[in-house]
Amino acid sequence: FTYTSDQSAMEWGRRLVTTLSKAELKALKSGVTIKALAKESIILYKSFDFEETDSSHRLRACRNVCYHQEGTFVSVENCDVVQCTKHNWKLDVRTMEYTNPPEVFEQEALLVVDDDRDSTGGDGVAIYELIAPPQPWEVDSRPRVAALLPNEVTITYYTHACVEMNFDGVTFFTDPWLVGPAFARG
Repeated sequence: FTYTSDQSAMEWGRRLVTTLSKAELKALKSGVTIKALAKESIILYKSFDFEETDSSHRLRACRNVCYHQEGTFVSVENCDVVQCTKHNWKLDVRTMEYTNPPEVFEQEALLVVDDDRDSTGGDGVAIYELIAPPQPWEVDSRPRVAALLPNEVTITYYTHACVEMNFDGVTFFTDPWLVGPAFARG
């Protein structure tokens, strides 16, 4: 997890969310478990073939926060899906993809790493949240260039979310819903 620019290399950080010992892993039921922690809760998904799969596929984890409007999830339907309490968005925890609305968003997974430290008694896991490195312009800020001239940059609003931007003769049109539903069906 290294970002490299012309000026410097920036490492992704990680924050330890929790650890699970070998005994806790064994006691964890297959399917979805919502685990309360001191300041937050997380969703764990233990595969049904837990003993036969490698560590990268046997346990998945994410924060218990919906991408849409930060609602919390509850277990529903079957062992693989959770549903947001605010707007009923559904998340397949096996894949970290939302099923309602379909094919629109993915949930950011937490990093699950085998943990051989004494804190878990060996053969446990550590669960981390990845922290993005600072943006290059935050680390390597440059002096401000001369002020813009009148009409050097123009921005024209057309409708809903369609915008035209003209930068000294170079034109861009944007509309976040050129592909896909305008309201993510949610």
